[in-house]
Amino acid sequence: MLQSDFGTYVTPVVSIPEPPPDEVDSVASLIDTSDTVSQVSHFEQAESFDTRTTPSPQPDPIVERDRLIDHLQNELKRMRNEVSQLVQERNTMLGSMREHCTRLESQLQATKTELEEEKQRAEVLSAETPEIKLEIIAKRKIKLK
Repeated sequence: MLQSDFGTYVTPVVSIPEPPPDEVDSVASLIDTSDTVSQVSHFEQAESFDTRTTPSPQPDPIVERDRLIDHLQNELKRMRNEVSQLVQERNTMLGSMREHCTRLESQLQATKTELEEEKQRAEVLSAETPEIKLEIIAKRKIKLK
């Protein structure tokens, strides 16, 4: 059964159509003879058209790679400098905040001390007040007599 299949087997054939011939652009060969100004502009257009049709040389991949590496290294250096500057600004700000906190803490301590002293004076005055009142009353009685 397999041998009979080999006898009738037809190999596939691939046909590739030929590409159409490149069309010749006839615009560059046309000349406008209506006036000289348009001839000059046509000549300039033809020159610019000619420069556009010439294929630009492909850059060397090694040169492109080196250029890209240089660009990325410069970008990395710029970013490192930026991060360094941000860290330095942050450290400066932290130092300033620490100094401010230290000043506030010392002011708070001074205020607490002053408050304690005022409390002690108030206690002394409140203890002396009845004695002072008695002295004042006694002096008034003496004057009235």
